[in-house]
Amino acid sequence: DDSKPALRFNIICKPNEAVRQAARTKGNDELSEAKRFQYNFWQRFKTKLEKTKKIPSLQSPGAQYWYNVALGKSGIHLSNTCNTDNPNTVGARVYISNRISDTMLPYLESRKIEIETAIGQPLLWNPNPTNRDKVISLLHETNYDDEDKIEEALNWLIEHTLKFREIFTKVIREMPN
Repeated sequence: DDSKPALRFNIICKPNEAVRQAARTKGNDELSEAKRFQYNFWQRFKTKLEKTKKIPSLQSPGAQYWYNVALGKSGIHLSNTCNTDNPNTVGARVYISNRISDTMLPYLESRKIEIETAIGQPLLWNPNPTNRDKVISLLHETNYDDEDKIEEALNWLIEHTLKFREIFTKVIREMPN
């Protein structure tokens, strides 16, 4: 083959956080009221969570109902929720992908009493058994029309994110291979 070799481009620079933030904010004008609220909620959540200095790396907030926090293992993470439907709720939720759910969910269920004792209340275990991905969650009702209730919901979610992360990270690390 006498064709000329193809050019090879190596990316030497990626957009920094300021550029990403500007792009997200620019698109904010086209967002629904609910998506705009969720975006602002997650911005506040991330700021408050950063102040605790307990989680070293946090994702950038998006205009969506969830905000993920790593648990240190592929296929399982915290996926906190901000539901603007009626009733308004926030939730701390462990999300288990279908790749590992067949082994991870039964293992976590075997540690259910220990986990719920550490969290301080019963959790909702796999509420949708027909879904391939599995969740373990705790919900808190709030009112997004009341700024005091929003602040209370943020504080509740920070507290439970830290509790969930501490106990689930420990239990996951102890899982036999």
